[in-house]
Amino acid sequence: MKARMKKIEILCPQTTVKPLLNELRELECLHFEALEEDIKFLDNPDYKLFHGAYQLAAKNQAESPTTLTGDAQEINLTEHTKQIIALEEELKNLNSKLKKNSQKLFLKGIWGDYDLSKWTKLEAVGMKLKFFRLAKSQFKKLNTAEAQPILIKEEEEHYYFARIISEEEVDTFASEALPMPLESIADLEQEKAQLNAHLAKAQNEIKAASLYLADLEKQTLTLQDKLKEERILESSYPLEKLNTKHLKCWFNELNEDLVQQKLNEYYCAYKISSPSSSDPVPVLLSNNKFNKLFEPITEIFQLPHYFEFDLTPFIAVFYPILFAYCLGDAGYGFIVSAVAIFGYFSFFKKQRGLALLTLVLGLSTLVMGFIKSGSLFGIPLLESSSLPWVRSLSNLVLIPDNSDYFFNAFNVALLIGLLQILVGIIIAIVKTWTYKGFLPALAQMGKLIIVISSVSLFLEDTLLLTESMMLFLKLGLAAGIAMVMLFHDMSQHLFSRLGSSVLPLFFIFTGLLGDVLSYVRLFALGVTSGVLGLVVNQIGTDMMGDSWYSYVGAIAFLIFGHSLNLALAVLGSFIHPLRLTFVEFYNNAQFEGGGKAFEAFTKSIKIN
Repeated sequence: MKARMKKIEILCPQTTVKPLLNELRELECLHFEALEEDIKFLDNPDYKLFHGAYQLAAKNQAESPTTLTGDAQEINLTEHTKQIIALEEELKNLNSKLKKNSQKLFLKGIWGDYDLSKWTKLEAVGMKLKFFRLAKSQFKKLNTAEAQPILIKEEEEHYYFARIISEEEVDTFASEALPMPLESIADLEQEKAQLNAHLAKAQNEIKAASLYLADLEKQTLTLQDKLKEERILESSYPLEKLNTKHLKCWFNELNEDLVQQKLNEYYCAYKISSPSSSDPVPVLLSNNKFNKLFEPITEIFQLPHYFEFDLTPFIAVFYPILFAYCLGDAGYGFIVSAVAIFGYFSFFKKQRGLALLTLVLGLSTLVMGFIKSGSLFGIPLLESSSLPWVRSLSNLVLIPDNSDYFFNAFNVALLIGLLQILVGIIIAIVKTWTYKGFLPALAQMGKLIIVISSVSLFLEDTLLLTESMMLFLKLGLAAGIAMVMLFHDMSQHLFSRLGSSVLPLFFIFTGLLGDVLSYVRLFALGVTSGVLGLVVNQIGTDMMGDSWYSYVGAIAFLIFGHSLNLALAVLGSFIHPLRLTFVEFYNNAQFEGGGKAFEAFTKSIKIN
């Protein structure tokens, strides 16, 4: 769901606009349109300086940083930031020199310490010494009698060799000549030691910047707040004759009393109104605790615009089912749940919402793994199993792979898809009726009737339809087609509408087939992960022999194989339900998207 927004326009004297803006910032509930555009902070030289220094200090933070206190805080922070940036440039130069030094040492390790005086004598008589590297396959094609290569080193895939050529000779080799370092190995090693010493010194100096990390962060965020404020003031057009400024912003209507109370304390005029369809209303998602876990999935694609529904509550229902159907193994669901619980108290401590989302997906898979096909770490839960505990768990299987049952794993995947598509069409009906009116919604109602009638007629034998029911469905199909033809685009005249209805009808019928069949991937991914788990178990079992170390090797293989299969299965189970949601479901729900996120105007840093 989305929070209901109100627009407020404020007129206040130019002399009091800054104090008013600071008071409004304290409310932390106002979204200014001026801040929707990208604010080019880095164009500001002061911000660029402090932000750059803060990033460098954070990147090179000491392992046990301290915070300066007392008189130590009284420093010239600007000069310190310049020093940090200069140190970073020095580090870059030193690393570049070390890289070149390593390349030279590598080449010297191949060519060796050749005698430069002899090299000079060659050049004096018009001859040049060139070094080359050539792939073995190319070297074999070389006319050695003509080229006369001097082989220096052989590697697995390359030959390193030298050639003595005259200045007039044209080199016809495919490879270019490699550089020939003039320094000796001893000189290069000495240079490397000096560069490493300078590098260590510079690194220690820049690590000292972590002592000022809090100061740099505070200064950076203070400048950021200042630039935001300046941006709002610049965009608020002045009314010169009245010596006033005009501010426009948005807020959640739940905060209306709070905003009015604050404005009534100032000498200003304001107007609060509801948004119109032409307003660029920011979007603030407002869901219950469970649905809120799935907002990150909604935000992967796009936020809904203000004048359409937030589909997060529907994603919260369908996405765990789709994920669990793809992963489809109770053992893997247990592992995902265990990782989520562990992460909640450790590596997900700052993002516990993601840990809870993962837990929901893991528990859904744990349940689905038992009731669909029946699989526990790749072990099929079959009634015919020789293991009593497997036969006992097989009683939980409600959706078998057996094609003799109508509600088998393949058909249920298609039924889940059909259900999600129907829900999407119903959402489109309600959305169109709510925001555009009843007549445009009739086309979506016609689409719903077409889908239900078509699917029912296709399943005639399965549903055991009578003649009267068949006639009713055929009449419904005709009525649905007529509704789409008459109301699919109310902006056109009647005859134009009828003529252009061929395209939407074509998309409805072809889209129905394509959309429903897309959900076969749920079944396919579940089967793939199950079969791979079964293969891992088979190989691991075959590895077990009479010796203890065969069992150790088998267990290691089982852990590795199932870990790899789990990683691949989780990746597929995350991505493919996203595709089904954002393509099939969103398309049928007539989701438009493009909403701008509500961002409250706040202070980036609180100074006590």
